Amino acid sequence: MKISNIEYKNQIVSFALQAKELFDHSKEKRITDDFDKELYEEFWTEYNLLLNRNMNL
Repeated sequence: MKISNIEYKNQIVSFALQAKELFDHSKEKRITDDFDKELYEEFWTEYNLLLNRNMNL
């Protein structure tokens, strides 16, 4: 089965939105270690940046 790059990107974006929704509706994370908290925040900053960038193409 072959799909276009646009179809592939749309499937990945759809999955990423579903994953984000799962985390958005979960309990607030209680991260006590500053290093872990920073990594967690950096992860979501990059995740949202990439998601938004790919939703706008």
